[in-house]
Amino acid sequence: MLAFHVPEFRIEPLSRPELRKDPIIDRWVIISTDRLGRPVEFVEDGPAQPLARCPFCRGHEALTPPATYVSPNEESWLVRVVPNTYPAVRGRTGRVAAATGLFQNAEAAGLHEVIIACPHHEGSLSRLPPLHLAELVLAFQARLRHLGMLEPPQFPVIFNNQGPAAGASLEHAHAQLISLPIPPSLMAREWQAGERYYRDQGRCVFCDLIEAERSRGERVVEESDRFIVLSAYAARFPAECWILPKRHQSHFERIEPSAVPELGEVFSRLLRRLDRGLRQPPLNFYVHSSPPFAAEREDYHWHLEILPRLTGIAGFEWAADVNINPVPPEQAAAYLRSIEV
Repeated sequence: MLAFHVPEFRIEPLSRPELRKDPIIDRWVIISTDRLGRPVEFVEDGPAQPLARCPFCRGHEALTPPATYVSPNEESWLVRVVPNTYPAVRGRTGRVAAATGLFQNAEAAGLHEVIIACPHHEGSLSRLPPLHLAELVLAFQARLRHLGMLEPPQFPVIFNNQGPAAGASLEHAHAQLISLPIPPSLMAREWQAGERYYRDQGRCVFCDLIEAERSRGERVVEESDRFIVLSAYAARFPAECWILPKRHQSHFERIEPSAVPELGEVFSRLLRRLDRGLRQPPLNFYVHSSPPFAAEREDYHWHLEILPRLTGIAGFEWAADVNINPVPPEQAAAYLRSIEV
């Protein structure tokens, strides 16, 4: 991971994080000096340099802000959610955009939370039992439901960085939640694509995708009663996989309680396949779902995307926004199916 260490900039802190819109294309960025100074265990070259006291381990709760969610309780927690000490966004005010000629900006108001995945010092989610991953899913759901009750409406993104090449700064397994006052552009593109397909075909594109992939079989990594794991047809990275519910459902936080342990098992098996088959790769995962304040949608399907970071992003990818993947997804699926878990 490239840590930011350029004192020559002599950065003056902003009073609050700011959203800025690219004057040419419909793309927003966050400018947040609050992110400077956060602790970093990983360095660009060499092994991790552990902190003297990990702020995410049980017994070190005083090193973090007070929890916004714990399960099952503060004394013997398995999953703990705390505000990020170095937030990318903060505040509760609504979006107030200002335009000066080409330049449009808004307050980057929202929540930035850390979802601590386990009480002991563990760097990989693949080594947590399936029921523990189910507890993590429950924490995701609880925070999404909380966001759904807030005014003004917020658009949340839940994501995980595992390993320095995937953007992790601390080793202890954790996910993050960042909410925005504007729709995140990639999710908005998915929602719009779902709307177009439903308008033209009268069906959910994700439901049709699942049916087509099940009939072909070549990119199906695993199925359970209620969930399916696919090697993504247009994978950006080798062994990129998606977990989807087989029955239509637009909101992650509305997964039935009885299905959560099954999702934990499927998620655990996929992480173990990736860990064993790809030699503990750095990876990212994130949840794409309908906004928690929105009604159930017939044109969209929540899904969890897992991206092993086995290839980098270089000049062409940045210039063209087109990834180059050297591994055919069908071959990736066959290999992952062969891994004993």
